Amino acid sequence: MWSLERRHFFWLPVVLLGAAGLASLRAATFTVTNTADAGPGSLRVAISNANFIVGSDVIAFAIPGSGPYTINVATILPSVLEPVTIDGTTQAGYSGKPLIALDGAAAGFGSGIYLLTSNSVVKGLAVSRFAREGIRVETHGGNVIQGNFIGPGPFG
Repeated sequence: MWSLERRHFFWLPVVLLGAAGLASLRAATFTVTNTADAGPGSLRVAISNANFIVGSDVIAFAIPGSGPYTINVATILPSVLEPVTIDGTTQAGYSGKPLIALDGAAAGFGSGIYLLTSNSVVKGLAVSRFAREGIRVETHGGNVIQGNFIGPGPFG
């Protein structure tokens, strides 16, 4: 029969292996490369990926061509569950006015960006035509909403 100490020793490599695997899933940058509502390179996929990764992630924008760019949101975006910076100022050509617009006219009943976590940043976006709030914050502490146009389109 195994002693208590031996059982703990047996599980130690498994626990360490699991922790090592998780270490590679910390803080990442996800880049939005198109204005599609879904699929690779979309804001929807970037938010979903950031929710999966532990740590404070960044969602950057690198959409080709000249802006402004409109993402027509077909259904409500995933809620933000992990700390993230959604940074529209990273889009090439940004010079103080949002170039990335989230249009929620077809999204149904809900908010545009829905923060259910603390220590997140949403900046440099134009968020309009959502049935509820353009940006909704449900947590306390450390969230920054900066340099966005909420309500009007990218031209103010």
